This record gives sequence, C-alpha cells and structure tokens, in this order.
Amino acid sequence: MKIALVKQETYQDLYNCPTKATPHAKILSSRSRVGPAGLFTKYNADFYTVRIENTPECRIWKQKAITRPLSAYLKLREWHKHVVRCKDVDWSQYDIVISLDISVPASITKKCRKTLWCYMIGELYMAAYNKPLINGYDAKLNQNLGNNIATSFGVVDFPYSFIEPGSLGKLVDQSHPDIVPKGVFQEANSVAAGGNLVRLKQFGPIRTIVKRKHDKKHVLKTLINLRKSKYFVKFGGRNVRGNGVVEAASCGNALVMNHTTIIHRKLVHPFCRAKNQKAAEKIINKLEQDKEMLKEVVEYQNKIMREFVIGRPMQSLKNLHQKKVGHGR
Repeated sequence: MKIALVKQETYQDLYNCPTKATPHAKILSSRSRVGPAGLFTKYNADFYTVRIENTPECRIWKQKAITRPLSAYLKLREWHKHVVRCKDVDWSQYDIVISLDISVPASITKKCRKTLWCYMIGELYMAAYNKPLINGYDAKLNQNLGNNIATSFGVVDFPYSFIEPGSLGKLVDQSHPDIVPKGVFQEANSVAAGGNLVRLKQFGPIRTIVKRKHDKKHVLKTLINLRKSKYFVKFGGRNVRGNGVVEAASCGNALVMNHTTIIHRKLVHPFCRAKNQKAAEKIINKLEQDKEMLKEVVEYQNKIMREFVIGRPMQSLKNLHQKKVGHGR
C-alpha cells in the first residue's frame, strides 16, 4: 500500500521536509503538532508540500481568514523550503493520497482513477468541514477516532493524530535512551488557563510543551518532556479534541484527567477519569504504589490506540481503495 500525504504551502501546521526524508526527520520538522505520524512510521508514506492552485476547491484554505488575515498564511510560503507543483508529481503511483485541506485540484485527481483521494479539513470552524464531499475526492477524513469502519465513499473516521502506540517514545529513546519517567506533564490549554498543579508536585517535576517561538527544536523537546513524564494531566482550559493526549499516550504517559473535556475520551482508562486535582492525586498515589495497575492502564491505552487510532481508520481507507479499484466511481 503506497501512501502520500500532501499539504499546501499556506498550511499553518506540520512538516517542512523533503518527500523522501526519514519518518523521524519528517515528524521533527513539524511547525507545531506531530500530526499523522503513523503514516510515516508504520506505512512509510511520502510527504509533499505543494504550491497553491488557483481553483475553487484549492482556495478552501482562505476560509481560515476568520482567525487571522490571509497575509499570515501567505507568509508561510517563506517558511516552507521543499515545495513542488502538483503537475510535477506522478500521483498515479499512489494507492492512497491524503490531502490537508484541498491541495490537489480535481483536474488532476480525476485522472488517477485507481488512487483513493482523501482530504482532511484542517480546522473545524472552516465551512468546508460540514459541506458535502468535494468534487474529485472520494473520502472526507473527519479527525475523529475510528468508531466506524467505512465501506462507502464519503465521511470517514480518521484522526489528525494518526499515531502508533509507543512510536513517539521510541523516537525519543534514539537520542535519550536512559530516561526514567517521573513527574507530570500538564496539557497546554491547562497551562494557558493558569492551572496550578499544587497537589501533584509531590510526584515529581511538572512539565509542559516547549513553544516554537522559544526554541526551534520545540517538537523534539516537547516529546522529550513527555517521555520524561510518567503522567499526563488536564484540569482547566478549554475542551479539546485530544491530539496532545494521543501524543502523550504514544510516549508512554498514563492519562489522568476529566475525560469529558476531550473528544478522544475513550483513550482514558476508566480508573484514571478524575474530575479534579484531588481525585487525580488519589489515582496517581494508587498507580505509584501498584505497578501492575499502572501497567494495565498503559496497556489499555495502547489497545485503544491500536484499534481506534490506527486500525479501524486505516481499514476504512483500505476498504475504499479496494472498492474504487474493483468497481470504480
């Protein structure tokens, strides 16, 4: 199964690297989040950044002007160093192409009749997220965990953080093999909301993300902070989808939080669902004393990731690719 991931030069997140860079080099070149790293670590997918095309479907990125001016996105063209034109890529070599927003025009996608064309709208506030399937594409990836396995073209459960269990921990271990996890990693929005983890300092250092504006190696250093931590907590701040939660679980953290504040809530073991810091303190005390229980929690998270983050979403794409090749559209 040959896969490509593609974004436009105006996309505000993810990778800035050559198409054939190693999986770890792709991940660490990200501008912000780790993103669908499993496409690289598990499926050795190629990655492209393409020039913006002046077609209606490829201008969808302009819907992001709700939050910042278009000039801010256009300025990202200066940051991207490995940009190609859509017409210069042989897209027919791929079984599956996943586009962030709409990067490849329909005039090209319609010529590749055996390629499954998918797109994922980057921001949920964009009008295109709730619009019908865009002409020239076969599947719209909704950023949700894989609750359903698709057999028909259309909306498909597929998370933004399509990440293998343990894979980010292995990435860190390559350069930092002697880490002994201790302490707590605080979710970014909790920090922004001024959450003070007074009750949890007894378990070791409190860590959080390293911001891009403070360090060019912020992705690696944030992953190191996760790997050094034993627990990942979220109390306070806005509700989130849970991409950071997936990253934490892949680094081996036990997730302890109010699971109702994230959309990817099934990742949190029932024992670790805490409404507040006081409840989290009791849970972590128990896990510190009961190594078998801690092991059970991490194994539960890994099982959920294997099935709902990786397994079902990719099975959906394989089903649809087989259907397109066998019957066409």
